[in-house]
Amino acid sequence: MTVSQYIKIPKGVNVPKNILDSKFIKPPLEVIQLVESISPESHIFFHEHPIVQKSYRNYLDIFVNARLTYWRNYTNEPLWAKSYGEVLILRVLHELGHIVCGHKGSLKIENGKVIQIVSDTEVERCEKEAWDWAIRYRSENLENYINLVYKCQLFAETHPYTEVVDWQ
Repeated sequence: MTVSQYIKIPKGVNVPKNILDSKFIKPPLEVIQLVESISPESHIFFHEHPIVQKSYRNYLDIFVNARLTYWRNYTNEPLWAKSYGEVLILRVLHELGHIVCGHKGSLKIENGKVIQIVSDTEVERCEKEAWDWAIRYRSENLENYINLVYKCQLFAETHPYTEVVDWQ
């Protein structure tokens, strides 16, 4: 079993300012391959931050929050996640959904806060479209999805989190 590893972000990757001090983690290989198969120009990283709980996409670069503090929010309709691993892959698919749906991915961050450049109704529409894409991917690629959940579950169970695990 491979233990996850902290990594340095390569030059040219667009890290949102409010997570620059995160610990960045290489996701499971299967997750990287999924992202590359759907969006070859994209980079994917898991990040661990004691305060920032969100996942982000900045242009084509994806940063998925590996901490699972609020994982139970994903256990209800329409996601019905049953494990930590499923939450992680749903977060990945959601951010990929934004790319596939052609949503703008630039963030304006000032003083550590995300400033919306678009209206609330546009944000809601984009969020719904991204989640709809994630759910559709799950149903249309179930065998691969189950394997990705398994790989992400192994990650969640073996990653040496830097902060107290508060989600079990």
